[in-house]
Amino acid sequence: MARPQIVIANDWIRYIEAVWWSPDDIVAPIELPLHVQQIIRILEKSYKSGNKERVWSEIERLQNRHIRMENFDAGIALKTCGIIALRLENISEAEALFRQSQSEIGRVSLHYYAVITWMEGVVNWLQQGRKQNNAISSWQEAINYFSDLAKVNSTHINHLHWYQKQIKLMKAALEYAIENRKLPDLYDDLSQERPKKSIKYVDDLQIDDDEEKFQDDVVVMPSEGDNFFEMLVVYDEIPAGLPAPITSRQAPLNSNPMGIGSLDGDYFIEVTRVRIGDREYRLQTLKGKDKRVSLVSVYPHYVLKVKGNSMNQANIQDGDFVVMRKMQFLNADDGDIVAAEIFGVDQQATLKRLEKRKNTAVLKAESSDPDFEGKEWEFPLTKNEASDGFRVWGVAVAVLKPI
Repeated sequence: MARPQIVIANDWIRYIEAVWWSPDDIVAPIELPLHVQQIIRILEKSYKSGNKERVWSEIERLQNRHIRMENFDAGIALKTCGIIALRLENISEAEALFRQSQSEIGRVSLHYYAVITWMEGVVNWLQQGRKQNNAISSWQEAINYFSDLAKVNSTHINHLHWYQKQIKLMKAALEYAIENRKLPDLYDDLSQERPKKSIKYVDDLQIDDDEEKFQDDVVVMPSEGDNFFEMLVVYDEIPAGLPAPITSRQAPLNSNPMGIGSLDGDYFIEVTRVRIGDREYRLQTLKGKDKRVSLVSVYPHYVLKVKGNSMNQANIQDGDFVVMRKMQFLNADDGDIVAAEIFGVDQQATLKRLEKRKNTAVLKAESSDPDFEGKEWEFPLTKNEASDGFRVWGVAVAVLKPI
């Protein structure tokens, strides 16, 4: 007996969440601000308890942006709202929420934009007439975006193969849906294996009764700008001397993922000077010998102000700004300059050269200052080759020098 289309649609959403949304080593993991996490948690708790009135109240609060959020964070929250609306079988509302989520995320984060586009198509297949035509367009659009991502990632063989595999499934699903005018069953019609990745879905969550607390001092990113750097936020200072206290950990956690651009061939926007406050800075690369600085990446970027001279021999001086690419230890290369948080030292961080050895990772100073000359911090590696003792929040790709 054929399963209902609404059940198949929810299977698709579960599959997408598990396999497409944040695949390991393909896109940077998402870290939402605490207040956004809390709202989503209340929403999920209300759904699980059957409190539909509260569910729709929270959805309305998010949908109307009554809470201050960056666009990307709002898009992720609205995606959760769309999933819950679909579970409640409110198809039109789920469609509207996925569409709004897509708008908030925007094409600057092309991977997530493509996935939301496919989700919207899933919902449109549940409807009739023009809506199914919209579903065809959404799915073809998502396929095109994944194809673009495959081209961008063609030099990274694992990324390329991942996108190619998903595109093959997407094309088969679109062909079946057009021919049969309905959603294909992932497991019967397309013979997909159920995802092995463990995902806690909305209706599986175990939620406690903590007080509802919200954070007010949220940094709001601009949604667009004339210059790429207008979309980067300058956060707190990063110590480049001894590890020292930092006042906020929001820089690596809440930066807006810029995603992958659509630059073709040799066409680039050349930026040599950047204004921060009332001063001008010159941009210099920290990656390789090429003078160009590429900010086209699957990883988000943010900016830190340098405090200290322990990296002055790496051309990073006190008062400079460094452009950071948000990456974790496993994605950072040996020899990268990284921003690292030291475990066991409350909210302390440092900017140092990373050296990966056989069983250890080392953070090294590069300074002419006698206090830091030859200074290094050594940490053991765990069995899965992760750093044990510090956490990498990002890799420095460029430095901004005052003019």
